[in-house]
Amino acid sequence: MKSKSQESKHLRHPQVGDLHIKFAAFTVNGAPHQQLVVYKAEPASPTAAAFETLRAAATAPKQATTVDPPRPALR
Repeated sequence: MKSKSQESKHLRHPQVGDLHIKFAAFTVNGAPHQQLVVYKAEPASPTAAAFETLRAAATAPKQATTVDPPRPALR
């Protein structure tokens, strides 16, 4: 049975909704039974915008949270 080397997928991400991606699988020479899989969105598509939203959220500086110091026990 021959596996597909190119295909499209539809995924639903909980934060950005529907994603329509294309992927291509390539055989890795010298590494039997392994493949390199490349995923991409069409340029200027809603999926590309969703990926940009996710990228921006992942690279945004995290806001510091303040933690109150422990209070001494009352005797």
